[in-house]
Amino acid sequence: MDNLQAYINFEIVAFCLLFGKIIKDSTPIKNNLIPIILGVVGILFCIGLKQELSFQVIITGLVSGWMSTGVHSVVKGVSDVRE
Repeated sequence: MDNLQAYINFEIVAFCLLFGKIIKDSTPIKNNLIPIILGVVGILFCIGLKQELSFQVIITGLVSGWMSTGVHSVVKGVSDVRE
């Protein structure tokens, strides 16, 4: 788990979480395509933040973008349990 934490950028996770919510609510894009889109957006956002293109930057963006879909699923699951 410690190794995975090195590849997580919480700014990217927050941005992708918000971006994914906007995509889901305002476009006709299917839900199964949103993680792919967020992975690409995470990579592009990370490249913009770091101002470099390297393997670690790509993996950090990808993992952070995909982590936002996991965060969304957990929040959705917790809110479903409360209702």
